[in-house]
Amino acid sequence: MPKSYTLDSTPTSRRSLFVAAPAALMLIGGAVQATVPNPDAAILALGERIRANRAEYDARTLPYLDDSPEPSENQARVAVLVAEGHGMAEELAAIRAVTLAGLRVKATVLMAHLPFWADGRPLWNNHDDLMGWSLARDLLVEA
Repeated sequence: MPKSYTLDSTPTSRRSLFVAAPAALMLIGGAVQATVPNPDAAILALGERIRANRAEYDARTLPYLDDSPEPSENQARVAVLVAEGHGMAEELAAIRAVTLAGLRVKATVLMAHLPFWADGRPLWNNHDDLMGWSLARDLLVEA
């Protein structure tokens, strides 16, 4: 008969420990992982701020793409959003990404700001733009 081990007052066989151990390690691993800060936490948070900025910018500008006049209060807010967006992009560029998630945030921001032709092809003025687009597309697993 195999020796029993006690975790509290309940006898436990070695077999049940082998069955329960992987589940316990997953729980412990999750707890440890939750306490370890993400090295790209600043990038992820900044990426969310950039996303929100861009969403508001699009909501305020897309209705006026047909050349109808924008209300002046809307133009003032759009100017603020553009300035904030430029500042956040510069801040993002200054932070080095160390995880795939951080790189993908940067690639998403790059793709959101690159110009495209109406058919979806990238509009590039030099090979730096083209290579940036290509790298971002690869990181985002786009075809």
